[in-house]
Amino acid sequence: MVDIIPKKTEREMPFQNIALFVAGALLLSAILGYVILIRAEAVALSAQQDLEAAIAKVGTKDDRETETKVRNYEKAIKDLASLTGGSAKPSQFFNNFENLVHPKVWFSSFELDAALRQAAIKGNTVDFQTLEQQLVFLQSKTDLIEALELSDIGLREDGGVEFSLNLTLAPKIFNTIEE
Repeated sequence: MVDIIPKKTEREMPFQNIALFVAGALLLSAILGYVILIRAEAVALSAQQDLEAAIAKVGTKDDRETETKVRNYEKAIKDLASLTGGSAKPSQFFNNFENLVHPKVWFSSFELDAALRQAAIKGNTVDFQTLEQQLVFLQSKTDLIEALELSDIGLREDGGVEFSLNLTLAPKIFNTIEE
């Protein structure tokens, strides 16, 4: 049978066509952008190599030799600095120990073995109270002095006190200490 009344044909949604067109355009632009970036990178790399070659040609042979020597000296200085940076400095001990001594205490003999971190000290003071204050202060500095041994205590003819101290020192006392 023949239909006399034409039926409406289903039309596609214009939104689907637009979405397909936009997706295709985005894909094409992404591919094109990627190609442009690869080409720009190659051009920039080539220009960088040309500049480096031009810079190398400008310097004379003496300049390059001098630059090599300077770089070698710089490396040697950095190596030396790293080696000496971690080593103990016995001279720094005296700067730090000076801050630990009571004003009424003086030392007549002093032996320092930095390798073993030990000090043997013979000293004098005006009385036992000052000696006690010195010992209490030294014992409170556990970050600088690990162990303390008092020996050979005696009275002097003038009424003062003679003593001997054996100290085991912390490694920190050989470094610069900020007050």
